[in-house]
Amino acid sequence: ADVSNGTVQQVVKGTGFLHEEIRGLRFRVSPHAFFQTNSHTAGLLIDTVRGWAKAAGSQRLLDLYCGTGFL
Repeated sequence: ADVSNGTVQQVVKGTGFLHEEIRGLRFRVSPHAFFQTNSHTAGLLIDTVRGWAKAAGSQRLLDLYCGTGFL
């Protein structure tokens, strides 16, 4: 269930978003963003996709409509 749903957002302290760093990549995550919550598994996923991208050579890999553009 989407428990973070609401009509008003109010930042009480801080910037209103989080930074997450995984495998040297830094992501800015807003409260309603879809983002992998398991950082270890997210790193493994990045490693896997990087391996696939190398194997594909000059083909393109697009990360479309998948939340924050994690890959």
